[in-house]
Amino acid sequence: MKKEIAIEKCGFYLPECAYYGYINDSPDTADKAKVVKKAMEATEAEIEISLYAELPVSYDKETKNHSLR
Repeated sequence: MKKEIAIEKCGFYLPECAYYGYINDSPDTADKAKVVKKAMEATEAEIEISLYAELPVSYDKETKNHSLR
């Protein structure tokens, strides 16, 4: 039901694992990069349009560049 309401109101559904609070509140022992990657993959799976090459999949801390697929 949440999904249908979100699609009706916003045009897309964001899985709970992709909520900022879910990611932020994950335990400090969690690998945050894996939590974020899971959130991105879940979001891509839910959205009907292709987000391929839209969400960055890696980040270079030295150059602060995001890499796309």
